[in-house]
Amino acid sequence: MLAVGLISGGQRSLAWKNGFHVVRSELRIQEVSNKVRNLEIDATNMQVTIQRGETFSIQSSVLNLTEIKTDGNGDTLSITAHGQGVMTIVSLAGQSSGDYESMLITVPYNINLKTVNVKASGWSMRNDVVINDMQIDELKATMNSNLLQIMNSQIKNLALSSLGGGQVSLESTTISGKVSGIFSGEFSANDSTIEEMALRVNNGSVNLE
Repeated sequence: MLAVGLISGGQRSLAWKNGFHVVRSELRIQEVSNKVRNLEIDATNMQVTIQRGETFSIQSSVLNLTEIKTDGNGDTLSITAHGQGVMTIVSLAGQSSGDYESMLITVPYNINLKTVNVKASGWSMRNDVVINDMQIDELKATMNSNLLQIMNSQIKNLALSSLGGGQVSLESTTISGKVSGIFSGEFSANDSTIEEMALRVNNGSVNLE
């Protein structure tokens, strides 16, 4: 079950997407059941962060035109978030800016996730995926010219694929099983441990420090 809250009052801006639009930023908060152990995430034009927090929740900073859909089925939660992919030209308060939309998923410290399947793409300024201080059995990521950054985490198996390039960065992370898949882009691991490397990299590079 999800409880949804909306904190309004964001500034209005002038944005371009097939013409000029007046848009308003919103902060939305959704509570997530503590029974959830699997996440299915499909995000476009959206920066996604998964990290530890006091409560299981989804906090989104988005434009009012953006719809975030959630569907719970047992211990699995599916999240679909398609941002507008617009470049803000100027706020109506007179300040120029480059707005982007983001979604923060916090997971309580006493909950470890079984699977996370994330697909991320888009053409906005920021559509990266950041995973910080997490313990996940199976992490599958499909990237498209964006960044997957995993920090301070314990992952059993990491499966990667790319639709058009991308970058994967591991920082102080342990992969106790294997890294697998076919990936086009750059893969780097700094101060990290990988038990088995079975990743095929096309048109890219691997840097293990």
